Amino acid sequence: MPAQSHDLIEKSPEVPFVCVHNAGRSQMAAGLLAKHAEGKLKIRSAGSAPANEINPAVARVMDEVGIDMSQGVPQTPH
Repeated sequence: MPAQSHDLIEKSPEVPFVCVHNAGRSQMAAGLLAKHAEGKLKIRSAGSAPANEINPAVARVMDEVGIDMSQGVPQTPH
């Protein structure tokens, strides 16, 4: 099998979530999917104009469902 084909088979599917500020909706979506995907997917979230921090209300709500967003940082797409 060619190396390129082998690399494609070995990689996990990737799911991007993108919004403007990457401080709420996309972070929540990524966090929820990550919890349920159990490491089977590569999940990214980003924003076109990232905020300085994740919305504190979002972090509180996610904490209530067992998802720690304290280390989350809004970022631009790679």
